Amino acid sequence: MKNFFSVDITNSEWKLVMDGLEQMPLRNENGELRYVVRFAPGAKFPHHTHKETEELFVLDGTLITNDVAYGAGSYLCYGPNTEHEPWSEKGCLVLVMERNAG
Repeated sequence: MKNFFSVDITNSEWKLVMDGLEQMPLRNENGELRYVVRFAPGAKFPHHTHKETEELFVLDGTLITNDVAYGAGSYLCYGPNTEHEPWSEKGCLVLVMERNAG
C-alpha cells in the first residue's frame, strides 16, 4: 500500500457505471477495492450475488435493499453467497468496500 494518498470526491471525475449510477474509485490494491457509488434518484443496481464479502456505508441519502431503507450512517455487510438489488428513491452516496473476486 502507498504510504499516503487522498481523493477529493467533490473535485474528481466520476465514472459512469450505468444509467443513474456513478463510481469514484478510491483504492484498488492487493485485491481490496474501495469506491464511492452515487445513486441518482430512482437508480437501481441489478440483482447480484456476492462471491466475497461486501461492506457498505451510507454516507448521504437513503439506500434501499431487500425492502429495507438504510439512511446516512448505516453500515451493511453482505457475506459470500448473499444477494441484493440496491436502489435509491431519492438518491444516495455509498462507500463500498470489497475484495475483488477476480
